[in-house]
Amino acid sequence: MIISEQKAIILLNKGYVIGVPTDTVYGFCSLEENTIKIYNMKKRSLNKPLIKMINNRKMIGKYDEKLNRYFSCYWPGQYTCIIEQNGQLNSYRIPNEPNLLSLIKVINKPLLTTSANITREEPCLSAQEFQERFKTIPLLEEKIKSSKSKKASKIYICINNKKKQERKVI
Repeated sequence: MIISEQKAIILLNKGYVIGVPTDTVYGFCSLEENTIKIYNMKKRSLNKPLIKMINNRKMIGKYDEKLNRYFSCYWPGQYTCIIEQNGQLNSYRIPNEPNLLSLIKVINKPLLTTSANITREEPCLSAQEFQERFKTIPLLEEKIKSSKSKKASKIYICINNKKKQERKVI
């Protein structure tokens, strides 16, 4: 079932998980207080944090300004930056996907996301595949068509203002 941005906002605020297009693969998303539903759907370990999709750097909150050069190089785009905040690691990404960016802007909160798949299975690469595999999960409509890389985002771990590691994840 394809849903409008307005319907997506209503469902997210009611605690639902929805499907979203990204600039990489299709994903699941929810508001932070409902992420347990994503973990259960994916059969994902609670030790694997979700990515906070944001539409601007202000949504990160307080961070060391030296990280700005990393953010400027990678965003918007297919890069997830893991940064340490108050002794905890948080993953952020600003996608280069207009439909998702619009949803985040209107809801004005980070959306916690992960690829649309069951753990250890391949992620969905098209809206059609998403709808076939996850018939009961609403999918945000793509009013604006955009290209997808069909590869998971790259992860950059930035601790103490240094890029420590790069790896790909699904």
